[in-house]
Amino acid sequence: MTDQLAGGRFTVVRRLAQGGMGEVLLVEFAGDGALRLSAGLVVVKRVLPDHPNRAHQADLLREEGRVSLRLLHENLVETFFVDEHDGDPLIVMEFLSGRAMSQVLGQAKKRKEYVPVDVALALMRAAACGLHFAHTLQDRGRPLGLIHRDVSPANLFVTFDGRVKVIDFGVAKADDSEIRTSTGILKGKLGYMSPEHALGETLSPAADLWSLGVLFWETLCAERLFASSSPSQTLAAISERPIPLPTTLRPDIPRHVVELCMRLLERDLRQRVPTGAALVDLIDRLPEARSLPRVDLGGWLSGRFPEEAGVGRKEAAHAARMQRRVPVPIGLVEGSAHAGPSEAEAPTLVIGAQAMLQAVDRLRTDDDGAPSGSGLGTSSSEELPTRPLSLGRAGASLSSGLLADPVEPSQPHPSSEGLDLPPTAVLPPEVLSAGLRPLNAPPAEVSGGRRVPAGTTADASTGFARALQQSTATMPLVDRGASWLAVAGLTFGVLALAMGIGFAFAAPHMSPVDVYAYQASQGHEVLVAIAEHAPEPARARRVSISAPVVRLPADPAPKAYAPNLLEDRLRASGVWARASLPPTTRAQLALLLPVLISGLGLLALAYSLPALLLRRAAPRVVARLVLLAGASAALWYALDAGALSWPGLQAWRERPHLELTAPPP
Repeated sequence: MTDQLAGGRFTVVRRLAQGGMGEVLLVEFAGDGALRLSAGLVVVKRVLPDHPNRAHQADLLREEGRVSLRLLHENLVETFFVDEHDGDPLIVMEFLSGRAMSQVLGQAKKRKEYVPVDVALALMRAAACGLHFAHTLQDRGRPLGLIHRDVSPANLFVTFDGRVKVIDFGVAKADDSEIRTSTGILKGKLGYMSPEHALGETLSPAADLWSLGVLFWETLCAERLFASSSPSQTLAAISERPIPLPTTLRPDIPRHVVELCMRLLERDLRQRVPTGAALVDLIDRLPEARSLPRVDLGGWLSGRFPEEAGVGRKEAAHAARMQRRVPVPIGLVEGSAHAGPSEAEAPTLVIGAQAMLQAVDRLRTDDDGAPSGSGLGTSSSEELPTRPLSLGRAGASLSSGLLADPVEPSQPHPSSEGLDLPPTAVLPPEVLSAGLRPLNAPPAEVSGGRRVPAGTTADASTGFARALQQSTATMPLVDRGASWLAVAGLTFGVLALAMGIGFAFAAPHMSPVDVYAYQASQGHEVLVAIAEHAPEPARARRVSISAPVVRLPADPAPKAYAPNLLEDRLRASGVWARASLPPTTRAQLALLLPVLISGLGLLALAYSLPALLLRRAAPRVVARLVLLAGASAALWYALDAGALSWPGLQAWRERPHLELTAPPP
């Protein structure tokens, strides 16, 4: 394998994958100022140099590059540009550090571990957003009719920082393609083909939704759905045989999730979920959707592949970055391809429906600042539409994404929402400016558990900021760092408390074997716990508790003392408890360990619980400080007064004694 490609612009680091027709390489890119692409790691896809049908494969790869360059969405792998090496095309793509779902499901099957339902729903929702963008891709108002045709676990990628990407549009087919598929040849992975695909019929976006349904079923069950010993049996299973419910293998799946999965696997196109937008809407209506904002896909994946995550993050830090004038669309956005507008061209804004209503509310505000009309700005997010709305302006349309994307003029979407805006309506400047960001800028600032565009905050007084707090058009993303720390702190706190209590119950309870006696000035003996408590430790003598011999007043000869009577008097005086304390430092630390572990657990809970229960920053900080102070005070009290198996520092400070001034009764 050649170490240098394209005249030294690329230095091969290693091969990532190889198939029968091409290979995928991790390369070091020298950087290109004209392309606004920094130096760093990129991924290059190329034809195998020694392939017997190299020219045809090169044409197919050029077609893939032509299509991929139009796909700019957060949930689609990004293609930077297409280069050449020895006359063959090189597709240069972003480097993703993570794992394909095929690797995740392979590990899950091997370990017999299920993917959590909320994680599976978050994955499907992100994939549906990416596919919807590809399916609705247009070129100057003309739909491209792009179908992926190979949606499968191998082509759904999750990164260690929590992004979800649909990859590999090498089998995708666009209506404007100059490459024609040979009649009778199926392209795609057989086990994920829709029935109409397997029969060679005309495909629609619903074919990709079927494939996504198969992937959904397998993600829930960690098993293959259509896996037979022969292709004919697989095709028969896809086309005719009953499809088992996911609950046959995993009974704990909620009923609504099972119904959604089976709707994706409807053979009747009239019953199947037709588009990615429809799937997103169905997911958002599920009761389980309430937990999706808290799903930390990056933390979940890193937990399954901890060693690979550390290496992957280091490589991702050296990935090449593209500085774009055009922002990357996020969420449910309709695709639009263009030839690259000039800097002077004003982009059509694509924002969430709630953000639009807030902007309209601002447009309807009187000069005095009092809103007039219906008060759209106060509508609850649950009552707001998420389908596209019309601005009433030529070439301007609104979809349910949160970021802007320049598009070519097209027919306005029909709207039944009754937004009566004048043709010259202009959105407020803060709305126009807040939605745009270059790709190399910080993608988002997190406020209140939601992702907001750089430069804005959820506490701002602008209509866009207020709308962004309430919008349900795009699934809000939690602060991955805070969420990960909070969940980890909660888990550690509960485990630490359980371990501390368990160690305390398991700790052995020691009884003293002997005490020490010294003679008082009045002639009787005084018993103490250790020799150091005697005025002259060197002269203290040891007294066995099991067979005590002591000197009593007016009786200079030592006499035997009843052990049970002596024990009662030692317990009453406190000498027994003090003598029970371990004499060595190692044994003392063993008694202290349960208290320390439990104390760390309390501190971890005090730190993590406010982050999970409170959304606003100020109350969270106050609650955290109060709980940390309370946990610290409880820990200090336990150390001093004693708790669990630890007798307390007070017990070591005490010097109890028992004076034998009278004979036993």
